[in-house]
Amino acid sequence: INDDGLALADTQIGSLDNGVGLLRYFVMTDILANCVDVDAALAHMRAMPHCGGGSLVLADRHGAMAAVELGHSTIAVDRGNGRWVARTNHFTEGALADKTRDDARGQANSLARLRTVRTWLEGNAVTDASARVVMSGHDGPAGMGLCRHGDTPESRTISSTIFRPQLRAMTVADGTPCSSPWDRYQLDFAPPVGADDVHP
Repeated sequence: INDDGLALADTQIGSLDNGVGLLRYFVMTDILANCVDVDAALAHMRAMPHCGGGSLVLADRHGAMAAVELGHSTIAVDRGNGRWVARTNHFTEGALADKTRDDARGQANSLARLRTVRTWLEGNAVTDASARVVMSGHDGPAGMGLCRHGDTPESRTISSTIFRPQLRAMTVADGTPCSSPWDRYQLDFAPPVGADDVHP
């Protein structure tokens, strides 16, 4: 998250659409250094070459959001439904929908986790506490859990973050969210211009 309240989360996706361009790690840093909101970030990403792979989920302090899937020949943008947007470890959109490089087990795992999070988002009010619960959940009757311990080769949760763009704050579990402490961080820069009319 940057001092303008633009938050960004990275998701690894192996891509069959690769070429010469920027790795998403450099793209992430560039966005946070140069963009103030989601619209500016999307314009910035559309203007640069990508090597392909991964997705970025963005949100800003005005409530705008997007999930951007990164290929080399194209990027696919999902602006969400006005309340949320979600991604796991596979491509879902447009020309990239069949460009995930993965084995069948990993794809099935990612599809199941995306169903879990989308079902939860459709039926629940999102608070810090409720987000921690779903992010810490394990496999059960309700579906595949989001918290993965690396017991199987398909995926491993390395950290979880809850962003509050309006407050320019985040709460982070550095490790598996079911057992790691959640630490809150608040940026202490001067508020952005116009921040006094934005409410959390």
